[in-house]
Amino acid sequence: MITVRFYSLLRDKLGKKEVKVEARNVAQAMDRLKEIFGSRWTDALYKGGRMNESYIFLINGQRIFLNNFPETRLDDEEMLHIFPPVAGG
Repeated sequence: MITVRFYSLLRDKLGKKEVKVEARNVAQAMDRLKEIFGSRWTDALYKGGRMNESYIFLINGQRIFLNNFPETRLDDEEMLHIFPPVAGG
């Protein structure tokens, strides 16, 4: 079981600060989150059927990129942090 923590606008859109899911890699975690949140998840993270690459995913302080999701292993009690894109001016 891992913990997924959401930040800023993503936390507001999903209505939760964090959830626990069973997943062996980041790709499985994304599938579980889609099952839990449904359209709120896809509306927040997907554009044109593809995950928005502006989101930042961190495990143990290391950034994980979309193309590495299937290979990025998750151990029990690990925490996956998801930060929405930041814009400013």
